[in-house]
Amino acid sequence: MHGAPEVLRTLADRFDATAFDAPAGTARLRLRVSGDRDWDATVEHGLMRLAPANGDRPDARLAADPATWRRIADDLRGGMEAFNRGKLEIRDDLHLGVGFLAATSGMTGPERLELRRVRTGIGEIALLQAGSGDPVLLLHG
Repeated sequence: MHGAPEVLRTLADRFDATAFDAPAGTARLRLRVSGDRDWDATVEHGLMRLAPANGDRPDARLAADPATWRRIADDLRGGMEAFNRGKLEIRDDLHLGVGFLAATSGMTGPERLELRRVRTGIGEIALLQAGSGDPVLLLHG
């Protein structure tokens, strides 16, 4: 993790495995900060490790400028807003990319975004869960 941009170290340090869902059990997320080298956040056994990108194919890629990464570190909503405005790019596995944002948000209350999967009779369904109150189910199709 030594040498990684401070904002990426901040995100990795507060990684919460209970909010992250890696279907294969492990995940490699390529993080790009404009003007810096690429970094891989590798999740294994509930821990996140940062290292310079090594050329292996990542499962998901996230890219933003330094100011956007800072907003992401300051507030999960800043990350989702940046994604909606096209300031944060998430490529390949969107489930893992959004899971990274959720798991590094630092949020611990019921408003915290969590990603998980539920097995059904027709296969697994990926879920995003957040908030409190009566459940609301949104299906896209």
